[in-house]
Amino acid sequence: LNKPIGLNVLNNLIKEIESESDIELIYSLSKNENNKIAFHSAWLLEKLCTKDLEFSVHFLSDLLNNFDKINNQSALRSFSKIIAMLLTSKAKLSTEISKIIDSCNKEKIIETCFSFIINKKTPISLNQWLVDILLYYSQEQDWIKEELNYFAQSLQIQSTPAKLQCAKRIKKKLSL
Repeated sequence: LNKPIGLNVLNNLIKEIESESDIELIYSLSKNENNKIAFHSAWLLEKLCTKDLEFSVHFLSDLLNNFDKINNQSALRSFSKIIAMLLTSKAKLSTEISKIIDSCNKEKIIETCFSFIINKKTPISLNQWLVDILLYYSQEQDWIKEELNYFAQSLQIQSTPAKLQCAKRIKKKLSL
């Protein structure tokens, strides 16, 4: 996992993962100080959860409890995508995963998301997933909508095509 891997290799790795201990090992590697190992491990978990979100049950509690401690932005993008997919699919998830999500420290997750999106150095590819997490929580806390609206406006000022698209997407979701 220290070298670049292609999609074919990634798909073969996903097929090889058979047990809870495999998933837990991969998750532990995603915390590795070597950024390449951490990124590839997180990416593998992202692809695994894209196929079936139930795989997340093996690491979700730890991920949510330590979300604010993830320093590798590449790994954080994969984990933010997993969390966003879980939150938007919550009605279809197992009771066990729903309980883990419901018992997490929402304020810590919200605070972490905002700390990254207000940082101008955070890549837009990461911001998009953080915004999706915040949009989910904005259903419970109205102040998040206001802050996301301001964030969308700031994206339009510092416009690149990706930032403009993200701003447009935020505004569209806020108007629903």
